[in-house]
Amino acid sequence: MNRKDLIITIPLINLGARCFEDLPDEILNELKLHKRRMKFKAGETLFKQGTFTSAIMLVIDGFVKEYMENDSGKNTNLRIATTGDFLSLSGVFFPGSYHFTAEALNDCTICVFENDYLRKLAGENASFGLRLMERFGRTESTYFSVLNSMLYKQMNGKIAKVLLYLSSFPEIDGASVYDFLSRKDIADFAIVTPENATRVIKSFEADGLIKLEDKRIIILDYLALEKIKELG
Repeated sequence: MNRKDLIITIPLINLGARCFEDLPDEILNELKLHKRRMKFKAGETLFKQGTFTSAIMLVIDGFVKEYMENDSGKNTNLRIATTGDFLSLSGVFFPGSYHFTAEALNDCTICVFENDYLRKLAGENASFGLRLMERFGRTESTYFSVLNSMLYKQMNGKIAKVLLYLSSFPEIDGASVYDFLSRKDIADFAIVTPENATRVIKSFEADGLIKLEDKRIIILDYLALEKIKELG
C-alpha cells in the first residue's frame, strides 16, 4: 500500500488531526492498533472531572461541551469541541486527573487513543510531539480567554463574546450548535445568571444586532457585537 492510500485508511487525519500525517508508515499502521471508535449519546459523559486521564480523545463528529464543575454547584463552560478537536490533550504531557468534564451535546463519534501510547510517540517523534504541543497550546488559550472574560469584561461584553464564539461553528447535518444548548448553557459560558443572559440577549435583539429563531441566535451585525465584546 502506498503512503497516499495508507493515509486514506486513517480518516482522522483528513478530519483535522494533521499531526499524524508525517509519521512513518510503520507507525501509521501501528496506530490503528492503539485507537478505537466509540459512540456517545446526547447527554452522556465522555469523562468526568477529577478522574484519571487514561485516554486522549478526538472528535470525529458531533458537539462536545467541556465544563468545570464548581463546589458551589454552578458550572463554568469552557469550550465546544467538534470535528477534529482533541479532548484533554494535557494527559499526554501532564498525566493525572481530568481538569474538567466532557459531555456529548448530541450523538457523537469519538476516536479514543491510549494515553501511554501517544506519550510514547511524542517522546520518540519530535515533530509529532511539537505538533501535539501546538494543539495543546491553542486549546489552553481558549481556556485563558474564558478566564479573561470572567475577570475583566462586563455582562454585555461577555454575552457578545459568547454569541460570536457559538455562531462561529458550522452546522452539522443541518443542525446548529444552538439546537443543543439552553439559555443556561449560554449563561454558563459567560459566567452570568440565566436571567441576566436572557435580559442581555433580548436587548441585543431589540437593538437589531441579533435575531432569535426558536433556540437559534442569528447574528445580524457582527461589527457591533465585536465592538461590544472589545469594550464590554
